[in-house]
Amino acid sequence: MTDQKKKKDFSSYTYGEARTGGGQLIKFTCEPEDVKKIKSFLAENVRGIDVPVTGQVSTSHGTFGQYSRYKVVQHKYAGGGYGPSCGGCIEVLEIKNPPMSRHRIVIYEFSNGHGV
Repeated sequence: MTDQKKKKDFSSYTYGEARTGGGQLIKFTCEPEDVKKIKSFLAENVRGIDVPVTGQVSTSHGTFGQYSRYKVVQHKYAGGGYGPSCGGCIEVLEIKNPPMSRHRIVIYEFSNGHGV
């Protein structure tokens, strides 16, 4: 029986970083023995990578008011003002169609220029 045909009892993954042929830095996850192969593939065959966006609008007010491929509902927003003395804001978002193994509720806080 070859190694490829053996059933794995335990899978281990590692993070890697590489640049595409266009110079874009990519962070990826793979099996440890595949890191060099993936780095080479990205450099030789891929010009750039983008996250697909369907154009669904998440919220019209708040810090997460941007396009997303997910259906996002804003349940609560508190904050105010613009500029360095705005004090920040906080909002509670629900992702109606979250990725597998991800939580539906997101709490996003922005304080004095730093997102948390």
